[in-house]
Amino acid sequence: IENQLEEYKTQSLVEYSELEKLRQEQFSIKDEDGKLIDGSNPEASKHWAKELSGYMSGKKSDRELQALGKKILQRTTIELKQYFQSIDNQDNKLIFLQKLIKTEADLLRTDNIRWKERFDFDYIVEQDSTGKIMKIIEALTEKRQVEYQNYVSTK
Repeated sequence: IENQLEEYKTQSLVEYSELEKLRQEQFSIKDEDGKLIDGSNPEASKHWAKELSGYMSGKKSDRELQALGKKILQRTTIELKQYFQSIDNQDNKLIFLQKLIKTEADLLRTDNIRWKERFDFDYIVEQDSTGKIMKIIEALTEKRQVEYQNYVSTK
């Protein structure tokens, strides 16, 4: 099952794929103005990561875990659905659904990181272990200061 879950995760991470689209729809949230926030947005991924941790930590009942797991299962691959159907023991079905929810948490974390890598400048700078970005910013700032000083001195 681990291989099938890993394959599902790989397929779900393909940008603009049907699996990604369905995940982002399911994990969308509404802001205080009632506007829908896409499930790939960090605000939505943080909300759902916290929510999913409640299922894994025992804050939610087994019945609630099964309901969410089955809802997720509906939008996954045929292979995962067939595997779930082949499980005849209720405890093993619950374990499978727990693993599926953990896989979704991994996908949300990856969505969050992708978002930050593209749109969160502070995160990009923090992740720059070489310091190249800061050096470029410093060089541009220094250049602007020199240009400003030259401009001021000509007035």
